[in-house]
Amino acid sequence: MEPQTTGTPSLRPYLAVALAALIAVTLHWALLPFTGTRIPFLLFISGTACASVLLGRGPAMILLAVGAINALLMFPPTGSLRVDDSGDLLAIGIYLLMGATFVWGGEKIRQDRLRTAQDSLDAAQARHQVDIERRQSAEHLVRVLENSPIPFSMLAPVRREDQKIIDFAWQFANPAALAAYRLSAQQVMGERISDRLPHTWDEPGLLDNYVAVIEHGETRRFQLHSSSNGIDGWFDVIAAPLGGAVSVWFMDVTERMQREQALRRAEQRKDEFIATLAHELRNPLGPIRQAALLLDCDTTSAQQRQWCVSIIDRQVGVMATLLDDLLDLSRISAGKLNLRREAVELSAVIDSALETARPVIEKQQHEFSVEMKHNTWLDVDRIRLAQVVANLLTNAAKYTPARGHIKLRAVVDAAGVHISVTDDGIGIESGRLDEVFEIFTQVHPGSDRSQGGLGIGLALVKGLVDLHGGRIEAISDGADAGCTFTVHLPAQAVLDRPMSADSPRNFVASTGGRKILVADDNRDAADTLTFLLTSAGHTAMAVYDGEAAIAQWQAFQPEIAILDVGMPGKNGHEVATAIRSLPGGMETKLIALTGWGQPADRKKSADAGFDQHFTKPLDFEKLTKAVLTN
Repeated sequence: MEPQTTGTPSLRPYLAVALAALIAVTLHWALLPFTGTRIPFLLFISGTACASVLLGRGPAMILLAVGAINALLMFPPTGSLRVDDSGDLLAIGIYLLMGATFVWGGEKIRQDRLRTAQDSLDAAQARHQVDIERRQSAEHLVRVLENSPIPFSMLAPVRREDQKIIDFAWQFANPAALAAYRLSAQQVMGERISDRLPHTWDEPGLLDNYVAVIEHGETRRFQLHSSSNGIDGWFDVIAAPLGGAVSVWFMDVTERMQREQALRRAEQRKDEFIATLAHELRNPLGPIRQAALLLDCDTTSAQQRQWCVSIIDRQVGVMATLLDDLLDLSRISAGKLNLRREAVELSAVIDSALETARPVIEKQQHEFSVEMKHNTWLDVDRIRLAQVVANLLTNAAKYTPARGHIKLRAVVDAAGVHISVTDDGIGIESGRLDEVFEIFTQVHPGSDRSQGGLGIGLALVKGLVDLHGGRIEAISDGADAGCTFTVHLPAQAVLDRPMSADSPRNFVASTGGRKILVADDNRDAADTLTFLLTSAGHTAMAVYDGEAAIAQWQAFQPEIAILDVGMPGKNGHEVATAIRSLPGGMETKLIALTGWGQPADRKKSADAGFDQHFTKPLDFEKLTKAVLTN
């Protein structure tokens, strides 16, 4: 490394060499009477060597020149720059040669010294810069830790006489950690944890993990459930060694753990739901299959056959209700279920709900009472609100022991309408009141699987109430203390007087049978429906695919065509469009029959030219009314 220089040479070396030259000349001339000309170069040659090392090449050369001039003045003739003796000239030449050698060597020594000094200076500056950077890094780290939202602390081990670690003391804690401890910096710095948070080491494994970090120099990560010192929750902890202490990061993961537990409960409820669904589906399939076997038996009487038919019809209705509930809940979850609000009297909604729930109530021989204000009009979806009340009544009947008491009460006030169903049945534990409205939840799944249902009824009720802008709550004093479910609908749902409604379409009942074409690729479905229509006095004919339906329509010219939408080849929509395009096709009443009942499916049927849309399994009574109206 070259020595650092400035643009302008310093005069100090030259002033110093001038002073040295003056001293040398003065001493030399002062000693001349005693020494004569025997040591003319001694002072100057030694001064040149020192000057080259201390002052540099330039000043040394000046001193060397001064020595030569001094010798010229000293040699005879004295005081003259002329030298007559060749020996004197040789001495001056040798002096200059030796002096030049000393100047060169001294300059090299000087440069080496300067380089060494510069290296030492650079090293010192580098060490100083490293110290500054370390100090800045430490200050920056402290600022980062203090501003970190994640709690951090440093803990020093506290040992007893035998060096066993029995406690830890705080060396540092950032504000987030202080907030978690619910302590101030003055309360924790240098203090033992057991003094400020006495029950901390009661948490299983906590002290052992910290001790392992100190004694084995290993990082530990673990989850801790704390329920001491007024702190209740789950924490994710990372403890690592740091200069003989333990650095501790911890995060509150209570919410995450609660979500995980909720997911596990949901998974468990889903498994229970699937098992229950299989059970609920097998229940009606058993009597249906057995009734079918009886119908196929030659010894079965007409009365027994009628009984078998009623069993099949009843069990199909059970399965249809089950599927409807599942589809309704799916549509609510997807936000695709729309309410059809209308002006309806509250008593009509209650009557409709009672019509559904009365068989279950009477079967259990419950004492039932109703308390409500008549002539109360609501702006609601009549069918859906009746479904809500019916579900609540059915639940109350199922979970109340025989000959129990059920009360339905409807109250209207400034806040809206409040419909409550109270029973004195098996009740609900207070800790599970919020769970009953979650999907797949069964409060008493093991009590009676035949009565338990799928665990979707109350979830469906809550979804329908939410769609009306209301809320539902459950109240129970615990097991065997009964329950009260109350539906609260907002004041906007209550009408001062019935709204004006559009005049309904007038239908004229037809007399006599109708010509009806049935098209369905399921031969059993087509044939049984044709047989039922024929038994009802109509002229009915069945076909089993779309092409045959169009051809038979042209030959048969029916008044009504009942078309399955999902036929192979030409589907029901295509058949309907084709019939409408044929001469006389606009006069035929077209009825769609399908397993799809979403609003979008109904719109698609209407766009294809259908007059009505029926979902499977077919309600024959409703179909009969549709057939007999123009």
